Amino acid sequence: MSVRDSLVKVRDNVWELPSSYKKERRVPGRLYLDDEAKKDMDAAKSKHKDAIKEYNAIDKEINSTEDEINFIEQELVQAEKDLELKEKEMVSEIQLQKV
Repeated sequence: MSVRDSLVKVRDNVWELPSSYKKERRVPGRLYLDDEAKKDMDAAKSKHKDAIKEYNAIDKEINSTEDEINFIEQELVQAEKDLELKEKEMVSEIQLQKV
């Protein structure tokens, strides 16, 4: 249930959010809202949801980029190993040519 749906009108512009709204709540909360502010709660919730979607998209992109970086790092490590092996082979060939 949303906060807006849980609000109980005490008097004009005074609303109460019961402690039963969430089990962690020990006391009710008082909100001083006019009708305009109460309507704005829905708009704010919508903006919040949009922000979460945008955050998730960015987080997914970051994770994808991190995967690409890890892949490139692995390729570099393998290239270094291959280079070291090639260098050892060349040194061995040079030593054999001297003999």
